[in-house]
Amino acid sequence: MRPIKKLSSKLNQIAQRDLGVEIPAFLGDLNGLVKADDNNNVYVVLLNGQVETVKNSVVSNIPRMPVVIGYKPKSSVLEVLRLRDVYDNPPYVDVPNHAEKTHGEYDVDPARVTNGQILPGLAFPIAGTLTVQFFGMVYYLDGWHILTDKVLDFTDEIPLTAGAHFVLAEVDSAGVISFRSGDTVAAVEMLTYEDIPILSVTKAALFAVAVYYGQTEIRKTKSYTDIFDLRFAGAATGGIASVVDWVDVINAPDTYPPTQATWDAINAIGEGHTHGTFRWSAAGGTTFDLPDFASELIAAYDNALRVDPTQIDLSSDRTQIVFSTAPTAGHAITADYILARL
Repeated sequence: MRPIKKLSSKLNQIAQRDLGVEIPAFLGDLNGLVKADDNNNVYVVLLNGQVETVKNSVVSNIPRMPVVIGYKPKSSVLEVLRLRDVYDNPPYVDVPNHAEKTHGEYDVDPARVTNGQILPGLAFPIAGTLTVQFFGMVYYLDGWHILTDKVLDFTDEIPLTAGAHFVLAEVDSAGVISFRSGDTVAAVEMLTYEDIPILSVTKAALFAVAVYYGQTEIRKTKSYTDIFDLRFAGAATGGIASVVDWVDVINAPDTYPPTQATWDAINAIGEGHTHGTFRWSAAGGTTFDLPDFASELIAAYDNALRVDPTQIDLSSDRTQIVFSTAPTAGHAITADYILARL
């Protein structure tokens, strides 16, 4: 019996036992043709190169789209069950079965969106060169700034001897882009995210590029990339930061390192703590009592800066926020502060 008949026979046996079976595949035949007929049937290529015809009513007919095919419970129809992967490149993150539960009456997966489709802040290599086209964006670094489109040349960053390292492209509040080199490793294949240089304290990260001895172009394909997208990393001093500068936090203990992560800093006391945002209206008074579930106020700060931080203090028993000047009657502000759990 030919392999294709063996596979079909095996799938039918499993389907008749009412057991779900899932097979990874790509939309389209070996020539990229997806649509098989006018009855919602499409061609798919299995990982072994075998071409099958299956029903498709859940994904767009895009050649080489990674999908999962199989049988739904109590069905003998081989069909596309869902999209297979979240990303184009490793790591491949599986999309769990969800269409019938989340898409309502339409029961169709939406089009896939990848990082490379989001233009602002995108870094893309200029083919055959050591230059990168950077597409402008708006960024926050102690204030809002606009960064225009730029072509960045990495020729001078290529190692002159054996080895490889990351180059971090970062920008300051004046819009000046600079390069920051990381430690050198023996070969580009040995580079990991840990080798990306630490961000300068006065700059925001844009992207990182892997450079290595003998490199003649910066590449980015579906299977390989020299460019690492940092737009959604959340690392920016004075902007969308992953740490808190305790100098800006009212009444923060002096023993906390200035850039220690919020949870680690508060939890250093050795007890469970939480933080939250609460809203109140002052009717001419100068104090705000903590909610009943809070036992002690450790620190308070006002993100919105509707109140002068120097006018915010704590009561002696640390159960009230005290204003040295009474807010206007009916005034409402939102403050973030850290509370000890009972």
